[in-house]
Amino acid sequence: MTTTFTKANIIKRAALILLALVLTCATAWAEDNSSYFTDNGTAPSWDSSFPTSATVAAGEYYEFENVSTYASGSPSPTIALTSADSEDYLFDNDTFLFNTIFPGTYDFTFTATNNLGTADITLTVTVTATTLTSNETSLAAGVYLVNSDITYNSTITPHGRRDPLPRRRQDDDRQYKQPWNRRRYKQ
Repeated sequence: MTTTFTKANIIKRAALILLALVLTCATAWAEDNSSYFTDNGTAPSWDSSFPTSATVAAGEYYEFENVSTYASGSPSPTIALTSADSEDYLFDNDTFLFNTIFPGTYDFTFTATNNLGTADITLTVTVTATTLTSNETSLAAGVYLVNSDITYNSTITPHGRRDPLPRRRQDDDRQYKQPWNRRRYKQ
């Protein structure tokens, strides 16, 4: 059998050799890098034991440690506080602290993120008004009840915000602005 080396035969043989070489290299690369072809991770999710609500009295701290232990996923997700109804919080080193003197309901959204996705969960903190109760035997300064069996009960409940400090009138510094007073009052 004689082999003729025509241009068409040479091109066919070169194409077959090149195809065999490409398939051999691709198979070897795929065996070494099988993790690129399979899903070895999971998207983040939050554990059902995450405390989604809490109640504290106004002025008291709410502390929530180890927030990331309630998130799962592979690779391990990073945790961030992405939404807050108040500025009276601190989220640092996996610990959430919240303290306000204003009663109300505040929502805080935590987000777990990895390369496969994100997952959100909301913590709702209800701040109740602080109630002060006084059991005194006097009604007012200098007034006392004669019968010691009777007690006076009063309840004080905060409501609203404290009024801002009064503004200073503009003409309070008028005496220092007059040219004849500048020499007398050195500032």
